[in-house]
Amino acid sequence: MKTNVVDHPTKKHSPVMESLAVGPRLVACSSVIRGKVIPVGEGIGLPFVIGSNQACDYVISGSTMEEFHVSVELVEGDWLLTSVDRNAQVWVNNEPVSVAVIEHGDQVQLGRHLLVFLANYSEDTVSDAIHVARIKLQNRSH
Repeated sequence: MKTNVVDHPTKKHSPVMESLAVGPRLVACSSVIRGKVIPVGEGIGLPFVIGSNQACDYVISGSTMEEFHVSVELVEGDWLLTSVDRNAQVWVNNEPVSVAVIEHGDQVQLGRHLLVFLANYSEDTVSDAIHVARIKLQNRSH
């Protein structure tokens, strides 16, 4: 069964903002959204919500995504990832979670979508994150 994936920021974002902004990001490392860089916080107000509903800050549609899957917000200096829907499949570093503090380099899995959290964004860190995630995915399959 083919998953219908709509991968786009909602009207709160613009391609210019995405390309110029520097800050925390989730980088998709697997599935059909591989290579996408998702800004999670600057200039839009927190919490930042990811899900399949068009009202989310970032939309990823598919059979493994809930309408409002997770939120990401800065709380007292820590980035907090919270499962919004009790049915949402959320893992951090291969552990199922409902709430977790995420740090630079942590792997976040939303349904079947693997992402890496980058607290300090740059083109180099994106390439490194994708490379490390691919190695870990290969090791998991062996």
